[in-house]
Amino acid sequence: MDAVRHRVGTGHRALTNNLSDGKLAILSHLESLSPLSDNDRELLASATGPSVTWRAGHELIACDALLDEPVFLVSGWVGRVVNLSDGRRQVVAFYIPGDLVGFSSRSDARARASHVCLTNVVTASAREVIRHIRHEPFRYAALAAALNAVEDEINKGLIDQIVRVGRMAAHERMIHLIADLYRRHRRAGVGVANGFVFPLTQDTLGDALGLSTVHVNRTLQQLRRERIIKTAAGTIEITDPALLAEQSRNS
Repeated sequence: MDAVRHRVGTGHRALTNNLSDGKLAILSHLESLSPLSDNDRELLASATGPSVTWRAGHELIACDALLDEPVFLVSGWVGRVVNLSDGRRQVVAFYIPGDLVGFSSRSDARARASHVCLTNVVTASAREVIRHIRHEPFRYAALAAALNAVEDEINKGLIDQIVRVGRMAAHERMIHLIADLYRRHRRAGVGVANGFVFPLTQDTLGDALGLSTVHVNRTLQQLRRERIIKTAAGTIEITDPALLAEQSRNS
């Protein structure tokens, strides 16, 4: 087993609270996609695997690996990353707490990009949950519908990313990404006030938006001047959610 992996104990109160919040985020995310029954909730409670932690930089899923070990993201951020031969990289998607990472409805599907821990990450295996859903789709009909919605969202996210990087100006790219992350955090119930924890470096943000670090910095400064966001201590606060929503629709 990888040396950076270890099982998470329950002795530390802050860590325990964080794991509890993350497991609620999983439930909130799936519930937002398809209203769950008591059977669905019981399955999530009983069949979700134990929590495991990984260090920032660890490759959870290698490019071309079989997608046969899906996990729920309990805490931290994971990026879906394409690495070029000269060291450059493109982040094509972000996973946040509550998300299902490495899932495909096809049994022979392979990862077309690497899945990398962008921060320290805690995951829980979703394999047994998905196995039960596939064996008893009528009993767990709402969860089966949620899995279909997860796959649809993955495809939509890739289209959004293509449009974002291919056709939007820097200011539009940043607004569009922040609006999407804000919506997803609120849906999973892991936001803070009118915002969310944002642990990404400007380098990583540049890798996602196709911008230099200097350009990322200038764009964030512009959004602060326009009073759309505030940034402090690894968080983004949405100063005017209605304005953010309006500008992201126009992007």
